[in-house]
Order: sequence, then structure tokens, then C-alpha cells
Amino acid sequence: MTDIFFAQILILFLQCITLYRPFSKHFMQTGYHKDVLSILPLISLVIIVLSFFAFSLQISLMFLFLLGLFTFFLNLPRTLSFIGGMQKDFFSLPFKIVSAFLLILSLSLFLLLSIYRPLPNKISNLVTSKTLYYGSHKSGFFERRGLFDAFTAEKIEVFPAENTFTNDKDLQIVVCIPDFCYDIEDTYKTAINIANKGYKVVLFDFFSRDTEGFSVFRQGKNIKNFHEKLYLAFKPEIYEQEKQNLIEQKRKEMLSAMSLIYSEKPEPFFIIADGLSYEAALLLQKDFPSVIQGIYTSGAKSLFEQRTEQGLSSFLTTKPLDAKVLNIQQSLASRDFAAEADAFFSAISQKRLQEENKNDSL
Repeated sequence: MTDIFFAQILILFLQCITLYRPFSKHFMQTGYHKDVLSILPLISLVIIVLSFFAFSLQISLMFLFLLGLFTFFLNLPRTLSFIGGMQKDFFSLPFKIVSAFLLILSLSLFLLLSIYRPLPNKISNLVTSKTLYYGSHKSGFFERRGLFDAFTAEKIEVFPAENTFTNDKDLQIVVCIPDFCYDIEDTYKTAINIANKGYKVVLFDFFSRDTEGFSVFRQGKNIKNFHEKLYLAFKPEIYEQEKQNLIEQKRKEMLSAMSLIYSEKPEPFFIIADGLSYEAALLLQKDFPSVIQGIYTSGAKSLFEQRTEQGLSSFLTTKPLDAKVLNIQQSLASRDFAAEADAFFSAISQKRLQEENKNDSL
């Protein structure tokens, strides 16, 4: 069970207790009891808001928020009465009807979320490291120091199992910046599989204001990905119209990622990318051919061009409800991207080693 699914079940559990109490003799208030359970909708709403910050904005959380908001306002007079020390031991017929309707919605939503629940990534045998940065593409990014300081970039490093390597410096680096509508979580599975081949995989995501190629997408870790999906659902033509700006946006992100990596380990690295991120990586490689050894792509297009997930990133497992609402289909072709990428990287490394040996012999 994933953390977000556990939070969703907790929220719905609190909702169901609140909405069921008018029909239960056990919860029915008497003359000397106060409606203590009327405070639960407020607690549920607080958990939903905290979930926005913990897991970012998703369609499932939006459904829960709307349901929680209706439940909160339905019970608001009783909540205020409880806080004021007044007794409310009578449930009117309209209150019971609305409660029954919202209870049915809650149970239906529970069934929906159970069917489209996210699957956890199995990383128990891997080593991971997370670093947060503040700054911008123009001024540069710097590691965040304070726990509660704002951040505008995120880096997650995935290493092979501890028993497969002895020194971080010996590992070849593979960089990944997800394409539009995806985030780091959606690329985890591919990153894990590639790391198990003996690579250090570095995932980046940027949220600074100058990340925007144009003024459409809102920045911020909790809303950026959801906002991109909204345009994919309701105005997909914006991607085609602003394609060059979006490619330039990804190029700036990759340039900043390259600067951060090269400041820590000034050695060439590989890139894995799909869609517009791949086109941006090709442009960057032309400017820095000695830094970027090679770029592996699965050949998958961006979602606005083809709504089939067949590439390196996927939210069919991480955000299945989002994928269903956006009508994203799963590719029937089964490919081992990690094996393909490993073969690609190994061929380039071998060719590079042969060229170095040839130069040394001269």
C-alpha cells in the first residue's frame, strides 16, 4: 500500500463515520451528549490539504477535496454548536437525505480509488539520496539548508544495491528529466531498473519561475504536473502551438542539471529522455558534445502527440486514475528499457575507450 492510498482511505474512513452517524443508534446523540463527531469533517479537510503538499495535486485528491468540502459545510452548524458547548441531538430529514447521498458518494469513491490505486515502487535493495535546491536557471541553483526553506528544484539519486559497488566515483552517471505531464515519481521504475544495471541514475525536476517557456504552466512542485495535465485534457493544442518554447524550457532544465552534476563530478554522463525532453537533450549535446556521452530514448512521443504510454515514464502505475481520466492507453509492446539502455551505454563507453587507447598509442 502506498502512502497516498493510505491517506485517501483514512480520509474516506473519517467521512463515512461522519455521514453514517445520523442513521446509527450507537452514534445518535442523546440529551446529555454533544455531537463530538461533527468535528471530523474539519479534521478530514485538514488531512486533504496536507496531502496536497505531501503528494502534489492529483485528480483523486481533487475528488476527495470536493467531497470533503460538501461534508464540512453540511456539518458546519453542528461543528460550531459543538465548539460553543451547545447540544445538537436531532438530525432533520433534509440533513439525513444529504448525508445518505454523500455517504453513497464516499463508498463509490472508495471503490473507485481501490480499483485505480497506485502501485508502490520496490526500492528496498537500492540506495537513494534526495537533495533540494533554491534559485533559478538564470542565477543558478544552490542546496537548500533550512528544513522549512522554499525550494525550486529537486534531485533524487538512485544507486545500485550496496553489494554491487564499492565507490560512488566508479559509477557512470545517467541523468533523467521527465517529459511534460510526468514527474520524478513516474520515472522511478525505469530509474530503478537502470540503477540495477550498475549505474548512478540522477532524476531532476525544476519549479523555478524562469522555468516557464511561456506564461501558461504554473510552477511549484504541488501544482506544476497537474496544471500540465489540465492542458492535456482541455487544451492539448497549446503543446503543438508552443512546442519550440517547451523544448527550450526543457533545454534550460537540462543545462541547469548539467551544471549541478558537473560541479560535483566533472565527468561525462549519459541522458535518458523521451518526447520533447529528448529533442531538448539533442540540442544540448550539440553545444556540449564532450560532456554528454550519449542520449538513450525509447522513441516514445509526448502525450499530446500520442496518448499511449510506451516510454521511459508512466503514471499508469503511479497515478492510474489520472491516466484513466486522460484516456492514456497502455502500449501492448513489452520492452526492457533498462537492458536496451545498458547495451546502448556500454557500446558508447567501449567505443570511447577504444578511441582513448588509440590516441594514447599515437
